[in-house]
Amino acid sequence: MKHLQFFLCTIGLAAVSTPSLIAQSQDDWVEWGHVDGLNQGDSFGSSISPLSDVNNDSHDDYLVSSPQSSSYLRRAGSLSIISGKNDSVIASASGSSIGQQMGYSICVLGEHDGDGLLKIAASSPFSNTSNGMFSGVVNIYAFDPGTSELYLWQELAGDNAGAMFGVSVAALDNDGDGDLDLAVGSLGDGAANGGALDGSIRFFDVSNLVADETGTNPQYGEPNSGEMFGFAMCYADINNGEGLLIGVPFANADNSGAAILYQASSNQLLMPPLEDPLPTANANLGFAVAAGSDITGDGKADFIASAPNAGAGTVITWRLPLEIGRSLSGSNSGEKFGYSVAITIDSNFNNSDDLIVGAPEAGTDNGRFAVHDMSSLDQTVLYSASGSSGQLFGNAVATAGDVNQSTKSEVLVGAIGTNDGTGRVYIYSPPEEDIGAIELEAVGNYEWETDMNLNATNLSQGGGGNLYWYMGTQAGSSVSNEGYNLDISGNIQLLAITGNPGVQAQYTHIIPDTIADGQLLVFQVVEDRSGFIRSSTIDGGNVVDPGVTMFVDGNQAGAQIQVRTKWGLPNSPVYIYGSAATPNGSASNSAPDGNWDLNLRNAKPIGSPGDQSDLIGNFTSAPINVPASLSGVTAYFQAYDWDFFESALTPVLVVTFQ
Repeated sequence: MKHLQFFLCTIGLAAVSTPSLIAQSQDDWVEWGHVDGLNQGDSFGSSISPLSDVNNDSHDDYLVSSPQSSSYLRRAGSLSIISGKNDSVIASASGSSIGQQMGYSICVLGEHDGDGLLKIAASSPFSNTSNGMFSGVVNIYAFDPGTSELYLWQELAGDNAGAMFGVSVAALDNDGDGDLDLAVGSLGDGAANGGALDGSIRFFDVSNLVADETGTNPQYGEPNSGEMFGFAMCYADINNGEGLLIGVPFANADNSGAAILYQASSNQLLMPPLEDPLPTANANLGFAVAAGSDITGDGKADFIASAPNAGAGTVITWRLPLEIGRSLSGSNSGEKFGYSVAITIDSNFNNSDDLIVGAPEAGTDNGRFAVHDMSSLDQTVLYSASGSSGQLFGNAVATAGDVNQSTKSEVLVGAIGTNDGTGRVYIYSPPEEDIGAIELEAVGNYEWETDMNLNATNLSQGGGGNLYWYMGTQAGSSVSNEGYNLDISGNIQLLAITGNPGVQAQYTHIIPDTIADGQLLVFQVVEDRSGFIRSSTIDGGNVVDPGVTMFVDGNQAGAQIQVRTKWGLPNSPVYIYGSAATPNGSASNSAPDGNWDLNLRNAKPIGSPGDQSDLIGNFTSAPINVPASLSGVTAYFQAYDWDFFESALTPVLVVTFQ
């Protein structure tokens, strides 16, 4: 079905957007999981492709090849449909001959004439057939959703020895019937007057019965050029019509390479080719290609080709066939940046799709991949990750569809070197919501033993997962013990882990008197919903020594209370007062038993006047009886801490007796 093409190949044109000067990188991507090959040497993850939801479980699924797999016959290769829901193998198929290496290149052809069978093309360009060594084979498999069976539907073979038929495969609606047809690249199958490795592309019209080559004439590379026309190939939207973007990595005398557009409606190659505005000898532009949707923000489908052998590697994007392309270069020499390229559906909510680039030889074959916002002037890296231990992480990249019901399309990254060549495919999930940062406000006066109410708003509406409340002693980047990237640093403390109610939440923290007066405190909260992570803004202030302060323990009429003071003068007399009258705003009322003023009006002494504070300036009164008749009465308390050189009056404390 043609609609499948737009999901699998073109991803769909995004709405027109205005390019931004600098896009923001995204910290809240998630390494969602990974799937490993079965056996050492399988090279699981050599090629990967999205599939949509093939088993109707509301999770998109994906396709992975293992061309070195020996599960059936030695190096026959295999193809697996992987469940996006639980990483299980929904169905698989193996090559049929020793050394076939099935799965070198793959593409999804969809259903035909409503037959309900999902067709998949998987190539074996180095396979030997009755037509000669390295003639090559392309197998078309059919997946039956009713039986979950993946079986060989048709086999196509190269015509001659050395054809390497199937070095690339791609799907497009070449005959205009609304279903996808097959294009197959061959390196050693050139024009009649050509030479070895000129390259060609052959077209097969696919129906519910057969894949037939009779419909469209082949396209050939430049005769006797050895340019490897068709080395890479993908679907391309050309003026809202069907087409291909074809890699020609050995084009030009200096092997700088090029990419060429094929237009299905005219069955013609569109010239001139797409080339590097500053060509580099032996760069091999066209080694990998991607196309089909808008990544630059102008509402038109773009064309992407890579030159991984140019220094660190280069990827060039063209918005129009005749325009000068924009270059994006790798970071380190020899990392093969652009060895793999793919387009993924808009991951940063700017209405433009994004570019995935693999660099499998970064860090001495550890590898890396990056997702770039190509609509920004600096082609911002939205997210990147690196492999380890010779994984060749990034040998293949692809969009995945929505495998985890996040509403966003995940990213697949192959790492064929993992576990001695067993191979692995990683799944990365972009942020599922664009609701901005969590806002955190710290409300309180930062005084010792007072409440700081940390109010978090703009939490994810659905809630779920946990909130991690942190306190630090300065602003600055750090990583918590729990592994979260924070914008606070210094002495980091995890204050609490609470459930996430969604929308807004509050946590109350009491400032301890063990923190020095004047110390800066900075707060931040992290929302973690099963791996989807968002961080809040930060807020803070300086700790305040409030001076001598009164506390009343208890508020029951007919019972006892105790009055305490803290942070006063060591070994000094403490005078306690109470009153039922509303106090003044300033200390303007004479104390009944001393030559100092109080805020209280009609103050009465309580307890034993002049009791001494302790060596650190704290005082606790003897128990004081409260008459039962004071139930419902609001009383006001104040203390005076006195010595010859300094005196201190506490703030008024209000208690309503129960």
